[in-house]
Amino acid sequence: MIVGTWNYDDHETFERFLKPFINSGHDFIISPGVLNSNRIFPDFHKAFGNIKKFISEGKDAGAFGVMNCVWDDGGTALFTNDWLGVAYGAEKSWNHNSYDSLFDLRYSKSSYASKDNSITKAVWKLNELAALESSDGMTDKILFVNLVPDAGKETRISLVEWKEVIEIIDQAQLLLNDAHLMFYVEDKEYLKFIVDLYRTLADERFTLIEAASLYTDAVNNYSNSEFNSRKMILSSIEKIDNLIFKIALVKSSFERLWLNENHTYSLDLISGKYQSKIDDYTDIKNRLFESLKKLDSGKEISSIRDVRLAITKLPGKYFREWMMINPIPNKDNSKTSSVDYLIEMGGELNAEPKVAEEFYFNSSKYRWRRVVTDYPDTVNLVQIFPDNNKNVVVYAFANIFSDEESLVNALVGGDDGVEIILNGNSIYKFEKDHLNSVKEHRFQIPIVKGKNNLMLKISQTDGDWNFTFRLPDSQVRNNKNRYRVITSE
Repeated sequence: MIVGTWNYDDHETFERFLKPFINSGHDFIISPGVLNSNRIFPDFHKAFGNIKKFISEGKDAGAFGVMNCVWDDGGTALFTNDWLGVAYGAEKSWNHNSYDSLFDLRYSKSSYASKDNSITKAVWKLNELAALESSDGMTDKILFVNLVPDAGKETRISLVEWKEVIEIIDQAQLLLNDAHLMFYVEDKEYLKFIVDLYRTLADERFTLIEAASLYTDAVNNYSNSEFNSRKMILSSIEKIDNLIFKIALVKSSFERLWLNENHTYSLDLISGKYQSKIDDYTDIKNRLFESLKKLDSGKEISSIRDVRLAITKLPGKYFREWMMINPIPNKDNSKTSSVDYLIEMGGELNAEPKVAEEFYFNSSKYRWRRVVTDYPDTVNLVQIFPDNNKNVVVYAFANIFSDEESLVNALVGGDDGVEIILNGNSIYKFEKDHLNSVKEHRFQIPIVKGKNNLMLKISQTDGDWNFTFRLPDSQVRNNKNRYRVITSE
């Protein structure tokens, strides 16, 4: 029997992935890799660190081989963009002591017969996007987040660090322009797609804010100047029309590049999401035309909410990913239930759930799972639990990591009531303000150095059910439901 020990993270040491196999006496191989699951583009910093250290420690531990892996599952990743990591894994498999300083040039010359390493410089430039809040770590979560509200509703969009995105992709495009390849010239098209995709994602956000502002001005100026109001509606239509065109181009490019690498399987999954986005913007365009017809007929134009442009700037990064359970019956019918439903897990003050962990309450079984909201800010529990959202309670769990102990400002909103538990202490509780249902409540959380356990308990009686949470004065990055405070004021 030959055993493969695998891991794809960049750890300080891989001893715990090697020691069990050394002690067992089994022959074993090392399985590092390029983890590109549910991503738009690989994190080569993580991949290179993983491959280099895992192979080196594995060789010293007696491993007799390497199987370098690539994971592109999720549907948005394109394999051609993994080749740099594949080549690095191949080189380290043959010679784990090779010099990294010249690897990019060796790769560019051997793979593309290029005279310089402009193409690898473009790859590393694109990897800089992963450090920005706006890119969400270059994962695919930002691709299809709901940026436009349903008719009659409103939403908010974050513009934080999207100008920085444009600066980085402009530089990457210049590097691609300078890359002269003799072989595998088509690889540039895959990198260019990443540039075009992020440019479109940035344009989408800025365009929606601009179109919403124009239509808001049209509504506000309608009674004073129908002529100016008409011009603003036309400008708003033009912006939405250009957005539809850009997204259609991205969709077409993705389909072409995907089919160059793959069969048709899974293509409709992502292609359909692009089409849904196009359909949303086409609907907004049609609603704007209807409003224009009303103006031309001497009728009052449609409201901002009716044309689905009730869109404003989002003030910061919200916690969108949580560990949650299915709703539990609200035993005391309260908007801030005082019943501890997590007794079997040591109580709600002490519970530290893991993915797929199960527990019982009143003979019913509940299981923890990861949830990602479709919205930039709000976790809409009615949408997540469409068949079980009356007189219930749900818990949402996340970790907050920090390099230092500090008192951090926090904002929480919700309906009907929310209790915040941090590191074993209930630190804040409120019920919805019926005069201001979107109000965010400000308070402070004492975070410790290292890992902090954050549990939200959201109670519901009837009607709307949702919550929001953010740290307004801190820069935050996350991987799933694990959040890290980068800086705080």
